[in-house]
Amino acid sequence: MQTRTLALSLAASLALAHAAAADSAVPSPRDQEIALALEAAPPAVAAKAGVYVHDKTGYVKARDSQNGFVCVVDHRIPAASEPQCMDEEGVKTFLPKYLLAASLRASGKSEPQIREAIAEAFKSGALKAPAVEVFSGLMLPLIAGSLPDFAQPFEQFAKDLERAATA
Repeated sequence: MQTRTLALSLAASLALAHAAAADSAVPSPRDQEIALALEAAPPAVAAKAGVYVHDKTGYVKARDSQNGFVCVVDHRIPAASEPQCMDEEGVKTFLPKYLLAASLRASGKSEPQIREAIAEAFKSGALKAPAVEVFSGLMLPLIAGSLPDFAQPFEQFAKDLERAATA
């Protein structure tokens, strides 16, 4: 009976130790990228924003958007890690360009080949320019109160953020 009790006690201790180790484990690179991407949005927007993460094939969807916003870490310059969160217009226009460039880069295309492919995609209509001014979360500190020409689109972006935060 003591052997069985000791065995059960040891098994329980090992399970608790494993659970504690899992709780204190360093987040995976994917989880770190998700967290960094979400930093580009206010918490209420980030909570429901979609997320794309970068992998060896380009960007892959990590989470669907529930509010029209999508956050990514921009890797246009390979050593760069710039978090951005796009509104619905940015998701329709900038995100497809990011996805295309990342997939071409991952497939070994050179930067001139990538620029040429993107130009061709715009020419063919596969990619579209924004119909309205688009802001990303990364730009908010740069433009708040400093560029009066962006007042109207900035106000729309603020309304979109508020709508997304309360959705």
